[in-house]
Amino acid sequence: MAITERYFDPSHGGTNSGTETNPWTSWATMIGAVVAGDRVNAKRQGSNWQPAATIDFSLANTDLLVSIFRGYTTTIGDGGKFNVDTQGNQFNCTGKGALIQNVEITGSTANHIVYVNGDQAMIENFDITQTSAAANNAYALRLDDAGAANGFASTLATGASASAVNIARSTLTNTICVGTTVALAMNFGFKSNSVVDCLLYSFGAGTKGIIITGNSGAGGLIQGCTIDDFDDGINFASMNAQSSNGVLNISDCIISNATVGIENVDSATKNMGATFQSIAFYNCTTDTDLGDNEVRDKISLTVDPYTDASTQDYSLNNTAGGGADCRGTAKFGGEA
Repeated sequence: MAITERYFDPSHGGTNSGTETNPWTSWATMIGAVVAGDRVNAKRQGSNWQPAATIDFSLANTDLLVSIFRGYTTTIGDGGKFNVDTQGNQFNCTGKGALIQNVEITGSTANHIVYVNGDQAMIENFDITQTSAAANNAYALRLDDAGAANGFASTLATGASASAVNIARSTLTNTICVGTTVALAMNFGFKSNSVVDCLLYSFGAGTKGIIITGNSGAGGLIQGCTIDDFDDGINFASMNAQSSNGVLNISDCIISNATVGIENVDSATKNMGATFQSIAFYNCTTDTDLGDNEVRDKISLTVDPYTDASTQDYSLNNTAGGGADCRGTAKFGGEA
């Protein structure tokens, strides 16, 4: 399908027709006009765009599968980010088939700053900052159903609430999550979920890097992740009874500066199908509390594996007993 370039610029004074010279200036007009194969290029604003209501990317044609919305600064495709201050509203994607790229969002709301609940929807290269604390069920980014978030070192979800990111039945790849309490909350449901090559860290007050609830389902995967500076690196919270047979694989991760690296609070009766392999631990008071489960090919690091975690440079160093040991054993934190 051929791509048709369309344009959105809310600060423009044109005729609101979606062309480069007369871009759409109204969100509602744009959403009502987009068709399959359109790519809407949203120009970065001189100051954050402040919408008066919830921004809903629910397309008029719910069967669209090739619609794309992406930010730019000067030239389309330059990777610049369209900038939004939600002013207490939300950025929702509830339609089908939308690919939303290159957006910078700041906001404070009792609900989610960004909420994705669209079939085959994907968000990529987002910077999301929640500027103040909110209710425990509020997140900087929440993905449900078939959504996905991608963009290593360019997707940043900073949460002042209980969790920066909540995922149900989704795939999260190459994403950075920063949580003041819980960085990533996963509700597995009954479908396979994957979290791959992600970085999760706190600023010294994090309680859980990843908290897993619900049912682990078939083929759940956490792989190649770096988890730093939480009370629990990975925590299996109270699960439903079906979870006793769920299969979850956690492998090739680094967990550092945690009170407990991996804790299975239901280890006596549930989550026994989970497998743990090639996980490196550094400076954890207790590496694992897994009941009868164990980590195969466990790596105990004797020195800090990171180049400079104080500046959020979590690339692996070459120090023996640290990053060099990780490289020599398996794939960690998005590095070959």
